[in-house]
Amino acid sequence: MKIEIGYSPYEEAVNTGLIMGEEHKILPESMWLAHIKRETGRKDLFVYYHKYTEQFVLAHWIYPPWEVDKPVCLELDTMDKAPDRGGWIPTHFIKLRCREVNREEEHLKRSLHRQAELRDEERKKREDIERKYDQVNHLKRKGMDDAALSLKNSKVHYSDGDSELSEDLINASKGKIITHA
Repeated sequence: MKIEIGYSPYEEAVNTGLIMGEEHKILPESMWLAHIKRETGRKDLFVYYHKYTEQFVLAHWIYPPWEVDKPVCLELDTMDKAPDRGGWIPTHFIKLRCREVNREEEHLKRSLHRQAELRDEERKKREDIERKYDQVNHLKRKGMDDAALSLKNSKVHYSDGDSELSEDLINASKGKIITHA
């Protein structure tokens, strides 16, 4: 006896309760929905009224009724009133909901990268300040209180070669032979 187990995304969607039933009444396209379709570039959006929850729902087709016997949709958002009677959702929220996964993933990666860069910058600033105060403490231990106070009040930054002063010194010394006598 040979048993084969197959996976059907359609059957999975039907079994998870995303199927459109008698409690869902698909509404005719309104001016608001036409606007949302234009703004998002999504032609698979529609609005239905849910009889049990008494909510209006913006959804998109996963398996539309013209392709299968049991249509399946995904709810995007709900409204207490019909969208053409003041229950609409702001367009920018819907655009966020309808963004392509690739664009959303890229946006998330850029955001995480930006946050990491900011953390690195903050860490470098803290390290620079720590280096400066280490140097101030070193000068104080050597009995050079005036120099320590001057350094403490200065705007000198200690960094690993990326400061303006370091760049200026490197550029000024290019092509020159420096010897210690």
